Amino acid sequence: MTKNYNATKTGFTVVDSETFHTLRVLYQNDTYQGLVEIPEQGEVLPLAPWRKGENPFQDDYLFEGAETGFSDRGTWWFTIRPSTPFSQIMAEVEALNQVGFFKRLRRKDAPKLIDVVPKQTKSGYLFWDINDDLGKSCEEIMQSTPEVQMAYGYARRAAVAGMYLQGIVKREIYDHVFAVFKSLQLQTGQTVDFQKQAFLDSIDYMQTYSPFITSFFVKTMVPMVQEYEGSSCRVGDANFFKAVLDLAHSSEDDSRHN
Repeated sequence: MTKNYNATKTGFTVVDSETFHTLRVLYQNDTYQGLVEIPEQGEVLPLAPWRKGENPFQDDYLFEGAETGFSDRGTWWFTIRPSTPFSQIMAEVEALNQVGFFKRLRRKDAPKLIDVVPKQTKSGYLFWDINDDLGKSCEEIMQSTPEVQMAYGYARRAAVAGMYLQGIVKREIYDHVFAVFKSLQLQTGQTVDFQKQAFLDSIDYMQTYSPFITSFFVKTMVPMVQEYEGSSCRVGDANFFKAVLDLAHSSEDDSRHN
């Protein structure tokens, strides 16, 4: 069977070569979060999360399911056959995350963005909630450490990029936030390690809103602001996340064929 999966540090995708049903799985903090896409039936089915070392697939070479009860949306079914056993695909993902034996310890008393910003807003849009909550805690953030301030910069840049692409705010709002982000880079730590840790701290914070806001997702979404116009109407979170991930995996496929 021709290879029909792609594995990275952030998860894996399997596209059945006959049904074109797709399994998309994100991997973060030793936890897998997945969903099944059934294009011709217009269905997206979320899966229960599972931990590293677990294998939720009863058959390592076949994942299938069907609607057995009553559903307002009608019946659905899916069949996904990986070219490599699911257990081996997950082993590849986990191996890509083993970057070394030693990791620098963070001071136990050092605050993180996640410790400073309480969740308050419930707008119905994830990135709107993130942006508003960051704004409400701006005074506390700017009185905190440079690490917290820079993590704030990364998180707010990502949130407003998402809001712009979803059609919630105009481009000039993003441009203003990006200018603040560059200013924070100049005022805080400018080493690669400092900026990398601040970015990862921002991801940890945003994942309290949704586990699908991974570093892979944000690194795909933010550059889209330079290439695409924001939506002319507001796009809901589910459709927006799917569109960004579709674009990311389409770009990966194009790069492999070039």
